[in-house]
Amino acid sequence: MSPEQLRTVEEFLKGKDISYGPIQEAPDDDEVVFFMSDREVEALDRLIKKREASRKAHVVKMFGDVVEPAPKKQTISEEAEEAVNGARQRDYGHPLDNHACTARIWAAWLERRFRLPEGTLPITPEDVCDLNILQKESREANRRTRDTGVDVVGYSRNKEMIGEERDRRLFKEQLGEAE
Repeated sequence: MSPEQLRTVEEFLKGKDISYGPIQEAPDDDEVVFFMSDREVEALDRLIKKREASRKAHVVKMFGDVVEPAPKKQTISEEAEEAVNGARQRDYGHPLDNHACTARIWAAWLERRFRLPEGTLPITPEDVCDLNILQKESREANRRTRDTGVDVVGYSRNKEMIGEERDRRLFKEQLGEAE
């Protein structure tokens, strides 16, 4: 980082009610090291989250721990949408097809397990989503995690996609178009 860039960072911090210590160049030219108290670290984190700060900063607390302000995280909904429409759809296919297959497997297993006549359990792809959500909620009763929230939103989105795709396929069928 050039001396001019360091002066720019110093000027930025002066107007932000942060009483910082000396600013030094870090071994990596794109990083700046600030010596600050915990209160000041929190203030800088808030500024970075507001995107008022443009530089990535490594903050060294008074007692020597290094804290890197976290980049803005996606919301749970954004993360779920990305997963549902990205890697998972690429890996597993459309939720209608994937969950319909799971529904058939579950129905066959449950019918055999409880000695029910074949075709007794009309498990739907939407049921698969609901049961997966219930499984996630059961885990959540033990310990809350972000991942569980992402999965619950993802399964809810899958239910919506299943309805949309079913309607799309029915419409195409009525028009006489093949898949």
